Amino acid sequence: MKRIDPLLSILTIVFLWIYQDVPIWSQGKVMENESFYSPALDMQSHYSIYLPDSLTQKDKVYPVIYLLHGFSGNHTDWIRQGDIINQVRKAITEGKIKPCIIVMPDGKNSWYVNSALYGHFEDMIIQDLITHIESRYGQPGKEGRAIIGLSMGGYAAFSLSMKYTHLFGSCVALSGSFWSDGYYSQFREQDIPYLFSDVYGPSPLTSELWRKNNPFYFMHDQNTDSYNSVRILFDCGDDDRVVYSQLVLSNFLREKKVNHELRIRNGLHDWNYWKSHITEALVFCSEGFVPG
Repeated sequence: MKRIDPLLSILTIVFLWIYQDVPIWSQGKVMENESFYSPALDMQSHYSIYLPDSLTQKDKVYPVIYLLHGFSGNHTDWIRQGDIINQVRKAITEGKIKPCIIVMPDGKNSWYVNSALYGHFEDMIIQDLITHIESRYGQPGKEGRAIIGLSMGGYAAFSLSMKYTHLFGSCVALSGSFWSDGYYSQFREQDIPYLFSDVYGPSPLTSELWRKNNPFYFMHDQNTDSYNSVRILFDCGDDDRVVYSQLVLSNFLREKKVNHELRIRNGLHDWNYWKSHITEALVFCSEGFVPG
């Protein structure tokens, strides 16, 4: 058997990197079960993270995308079911997105709100997690932060970005579960206790906490200038059970003159759809990152 020269193999790899214009940092590093102490929850909170070029360029501050899971999910969903790491690596290698950090927190079934019953998960994200990440990897500023989520996480990505317009430059809601008056209470009343009672209590749709966290309420009388400082994208399948709420929310925002994009195309409320469109969501966010 002919022996392969190790030096020749190394030179071949270097040649391919150089002449195919494939950045060495495109593979990055993945840590699937990180944790930190969250004062808001008074407990350890878990997250997964993707770091580009994690071993070099220590002085570089990367943009950060916070990627939220859906109901009954956790911080590993996007890795294990969404193929997010391969998609990020491919998008960076092909020059579709800028190198960035992807943070995937564990929001449990909290709807990412501050609940006296379930826990202060909004504060966990906004106060604790962002502080923890930026103490390690630097502060990218508003134009270097974005937030994406699916279903429950899509609702939260939009709601949090509207509540904290000074923190996020872009947001994407994939199949966002938005709850306009009447629609879900009429057509999905049987699901309401299962989805909401642990967080909002026995009468979720009439609770003060519900109004405080539903964009149809908390955005109603607010100044639209701050909302328009965030780039907004809604993306949903035409056969998805939540597609109607995307249209209602889009019309609501149009009446308030809040700029946004709405994309509805063939698909269901499932991982096939989210995997097929997450790269576009990443591109949308990356286009808003200020070069650094």
